[in-house]
Amino acid sequence: MGLFSPGLNNKPEDHPQSLAYQKLDLKLKKQMDNGYKLYWVAVGRDDVPILLAGIRDFRKKMDTIGTKYEFKETDGGHTWPNWRKYLTEFTQKNF
Repeated sequence: MGLFSPGLNNKPEDHPQSLAYQKLDLKLKKQMDNGYKLYWVAVGRDDVPILLAGIRDFRKKMDTIGTKYEFKETDGGHTWPNWRKYLTEFTQKNF
């Protein structure tokens, strides 16, 4: 699983119509139970503040339920050059 500068809003109360964030703890636990080789999250420290806050909150949730993941924070922001670097690194970790 590779998340590159993900736009995460893990607060279902902010978007009650969106099923994606409902019962997020259960969904994350199901992902763990199903198994995965790598859960990799990367973001630029100069990215959009609300996006950075969402990633921070998501990581806290993952930590709380024991989800194993790798996190990478780089220079730069929400840009193609960052995503190309992330894709190169992420892809190599899968082989």
